[in-house]
Amino acid sequence: MPEFEKEAFLLPVGQVSQPVKSPFGYHIIKVESHSTKSFDDAKPAILKRVPGEMAQKALADLKAKKPAVFNDAYFGK
Repeated sequence: MPEFEKEAFLLPVGQVSQPVKSPFGYHIIKVESHSTKSFDDAKPAILKRVPGEMAQKALADLKAKKPAVFNDAYFGK
């Protein structure tokens, strides 16, 4: 979330933030370290996450376009 990232990356290491509001509620952030990785180092983790995220987005898009309809005759009572 942009609100969270902005605060987390602006705070110096060891500092604690003021409450940060996001769509998920309020957060207090304590920065323990800042680090970066090269793309080559991060690539395996990215490749693991992307297919799952793409599948979730595709399913959400499909549900938004056509709501599920259950046929009681098929599933039984």
